[in-house]
Amino acid sequence: MTFLLQFLFSILHLVLMVAVPVTAAVNVMRRPRRTGYAFAIVLSVLAGVAGGMWFGVILLYPGALAVGAAAFLFAVTIGEAGRRKEPFGPSAFRALAAALVPPAAGLLAGAAVLGNDFYPFIRTLLETTLNEAIEIQRGQGLMDGKILDDLKAEQLAGIATRTYLMPGLLLAGAAGWAALCLMQVSRYSGVWTRDDLLSFRLPDWLMIPALALGAVTGVFGLLPEYANHFHVASGFVYFAGALYAMQGLAVTATLFAKLGLPVWLSWFALATLLPVVTGVGIMDLWADFRGRMAGWGSGDKPETE
Repeated sequence: MTFLLQFLFSILHLVLMVAVPVTAAVNVMRRPRRTGYAFAIVLSVLAGVAGGMWFGVILLYPGALAVGAAAFLFAVTIGEAGRRKEPFGPSAFRALAAALVPPAAGLLAGAAVLGNDFYPFIRTLLETTLNEAIEIQRGQGLMDGKILDDLKAEQLAGIATRTYLMPGLLLAGAAGWAALCLMQVSRYSGVWTRDDLLSFRLPDWLMIPALALGAVTGVFGLLPEYANHFHVASGFVYFAGALYAMQGLAVTATLFAKLGLPVWLSWFALATLLPVVTGVGIMDLWADFRGRMAGWGSGDKPETE
């Protein structure tokens, strides 16, 4: 019963983390500005509390403040764009960037305050979280104690690497969360359509820092004495990959729609072929796949020479 309750609570947590910012954004769009902003503030506080919940316990920590601030900035940015009926693509990118400001600012503030203790602090948090999760599983008696001990030892062996990956992975997670919210906003806004969502495209200039980041990461990977730098840079490569996975998902969904297939299958493609979908998002800068598909009707297939 405890496991079932925790599972249901996790589902509720996920629903809240998406539904709350989306509701706030729609209120900013549709209600008078003062009322809409009041709704956005209240709902962002709720999002912050939801961001600090786990296993039925409310933990008010700085991360919860970052979640609440991200939800508010996201809702106001995309809500104002919808109120003015601006094009979805640029509006979505601005909302995505706004949602990333609080977690990025939190990471920078933590690094500035803690200095050389920043990554040891992250490692302590990861170890504490792992120990708590193991003890919860042990208390439920769902797994043999020896198996749990082996699992803990295995996780601890890789925790040093995850420590340095964490900042980039945190931003990648925030980007994914904002993408889920954008999908629902486009659905319920009454301003944009599915075609607007499928046209999502990152700015071309973003490829320059992404390529530079990949090059720097490759150089660090060749120098064993810079192993920690390599892991830090790799985390931000995952973040860049998450951004281009969104664009690849839009391209894949467009292809499925043109072929008369259910668009939701694009999520299956993302889950099973993530590197391929991300590569499609990157190559779309040069190949313009959706431009090539513009002449297809729904259910059409590409002509072969």
